[in-house]
Amino acid sequence: MIKESYIDKIKLINNSFKSKNFYPLYFIYGVEDFYILNIKKSAIINFEDTLKANTRIYDKSNFEINEVIKYLDNMPMMNDKKLVIFENIDYFKNKKNKTDKKNSKDNNSSILIETIEKNKDINIIIILNYETDDGYNKYYTSNEYVDYFAKNGIVLNVTKLNEKDLQNMVESRFKKNKVNIDKFNISYLISICGDDLSNLNNEIDKLSAYVGKNNTVKKDDIDMIVTKSLSNSVFTLFELYNEKKQDKAIEFYGNLLSDGSYNPNAIFASFASQISNLIVCKDLVEKNKASSEIAQIMNLPLWRINKLITACKYTNIENLKLKLKEITKLSVNKVHGNINDDYMLILLMDKV
Repeated sequence: MIKESYIDKIKLINNSFKSKNFYPLYFIYGVEDFYILNIKKSAIINFEDTLKANTRIYDKSNFEINEVIKYLDNMPMMNDKKLVIFENIDYFKNKKNKTDKKNSKDNNSSILIETIEKNKDINIIIILNYETDDGYNKYYTSNEYVDYFAKNGIVLNVTKLNEKDLQNMVESRFKKNKVNIDKFNISYLISICGDDLSNLNNEIDKLSAYVGKNNTVKKDDIDMIVTKSLSNSVFTLFELYNEKKQDKAIEFYGNLLSDGSYNPNAIFASFASQISNLIVCKDLVEKNKASSEIAQIMNLPLWRINKLITACKYTNIENLKLKLKEITKLSVNKVHGNINDDYMLILLMDKV
C-alpha cells in the first residue's frame, strides 16, 4: 500500500464511525499503534452502546475460539448491532504455512469465518494487530482473514509516516490547537522529538499550552519545553562522530550527560545500535536498493534512512565492524569494573 494513501483510509474509517455507517468488517494492523489505538477509541465512543452488553473486546487473556463463535451467533440486546474487537491476538496472523497439519485451528478458522459471514448483519468486527515484530508484514501476506476482510470490509496496514506526511500531521495538529508554527520549526521539532506519534502529539500539546492560542511556536520554545528523543539525540552525536568531528562529538556527549535526562549506558547502547543500522544500510545501498525500499526493510522513516545514506559516505563496512568489536571490548571492561560508565563512549570516540 502506498504510504501517502493510508491517511485517507484512516479518515474514511473514522468518518464511518462518526456517521454511524459502520462497515461490517475492519482488519487494521501495522507498526504505528498511535493511529490504531485512536481508531479503537473512536469505534467504541461512536458505537454508543448504552447497555455496554453489545461491546466485547477480546485480547490474549480472554480469547477462546468456541466462546467467540458462540458470542457472534448471539443477537444484540436492545440494539441492531454488536461491536466485537479483537486486539493483538496471534490467532489472526498468517496460518497458511503451518507445519502442524493436524492443528485444529485450521478447521476452527473456517468455522469462524463462516460465523462472521452468517452474522455480518448483526456484528461489527474490528481486528487490531499492532505489536511490532521483525518481518511484521509476513504475517499478513496470503492471510485468510485479510483476504476475507478485504473483499467484505476494510483492510489497513498502518505503516510509519513518511517525512512529508509526518510534517503535515504536525502542522495539522498545531492548527487544530490554534497555534502557529513554520516549516523550519516543524522539521526541528521532529528532528529532536522523533517519529513516535504518541510522543510527538504529547509534545505538540505541551508546546501549544505553553505558547497559547493564536501565538507562534519558536525554536527557543521547543528547546525549553520539548523532551528530546534519546535515539534522535544519539543519532546527532553519531553523525558528528562518523564525520570525524571528534571535538564536537565529545562536547555534544558532555551536554547530553549534563542535561541529566539520559543514562550513559542508554546512550552507549543507542550509539552501538546506530552503528549496526549503518552497517545494514550501507550493505543495502551497495546492493543498489532504493531509499524507500531500505526504509521498508529496516522499518525506519525515510528521513532517517536518507540521513543514514549520507552517513554511509564517511565510512566503510569493515571500519564499522571494527567499531562494533571495540564496543564489545569496552562492554567487557565495564562488566569487570575497569571503566567508568561516563567514559565508555569517550574512549570509543577517541578512536576515530
